[in-house]
Amino acid sequence: MAALKRILVSGKVDAARLESSGFGDLTATAGSTWAQLLKRPEVTIEPVLAALRGVLESEGILADFARIGEGCGLPPLRQNENARMGHGAFEVATAGAGEEARVMRAARRNEARAVETEIKFAGYLDQQKKSIEKLKAAEAVTIPEWIEYGTISGLSREMRETLERVRPSTIGQASRIPGVTPAALSLVHVSIRVQGAARLAS
Repeated sequence: MAALKRILVSGKVDAARLESSGFGDLTATAGSTWAQLLKRPEVTIEPVLAALRGVLESEGILADFARIGEGCGLPPLRQNENARMGHGAFEVATAGAGEEARVMRAARRNEARAVETEIKFAGYLDQQKKSIEKLKAAEAVTIPEWIEYGTISGLSREMRETLERVRPSTIGQASRIPGVTPAALSLVHVSIRVQGAARLAS
């Protein structure tokens, strides 16, 4: 949820809230945001949300996140509603409301954990995204007929034999050959430039 992530990314850690979340002994937190704190492996989302309870409750749509991890139930029914409903009907309604609250808390917990995962692995996800973009750009690169797979160091014998046998015309075509790894594609991509430069120099 974008609103929750915004609060974690922009909200600064303060000593009182840090203490209340059970992370008072963490060092080097001055000036950090809650998102930066969450990137530490020992920090999880539930205590952070408990520490930010007041902030979350003041943001109407995030109030449910403030109660994650706490055994909060729904507010009791008003007295006149209790009187109108028979004893059995009240028990059924309370059980139904309790189940609904439990399902809602589980959904909110899953959303919070998704935000935590996104924050914790943001760097890795960015790196993966860049790798995918590079690979997409490289897909259209033509593999010249003169490429010598046998001289590419780092390629396994099986990989060399497969590429020599198939002789793909582009990196994209090579990527669809069973068993050809992204690492092998990178080596081929680099070798096109290296071998091309060597041919020009000779």
